Amino acid sequence: MQYKNLAFSFLFQLLFAVHGDAQYQRYFDSLKNDLKTARNDTSMVSKLNLLCYAALEPAEQMDFAQRALALAQKVGYKKGEADALVP
Repeated sequence: MQYKNLAFSFLFQLLFAVHGDAQYQRYFDSLKNDLKTARNDTSMVSKLNLLCYAALEPAEQMDFAQRALALAQKVGYKKGEADALVP
């Protein structure tokens, strides 16, 4: 009986992890799609910073952070600069 509970618990956690990963991927893809329509202003800096925090690959994180920093400096958005410097 104990093994059945353990097996059920494992399967439940596995399904939850797969579902959570799919939700994360949709969130990340949604943010990337929002970049296509965003203007080069503070909203784009904020989206780039969110993508920096959400990206799993270090190279992607650096790319988003650098883009956010450059744009924040260009438009004079101090909070965006700070967020880009402290991921």
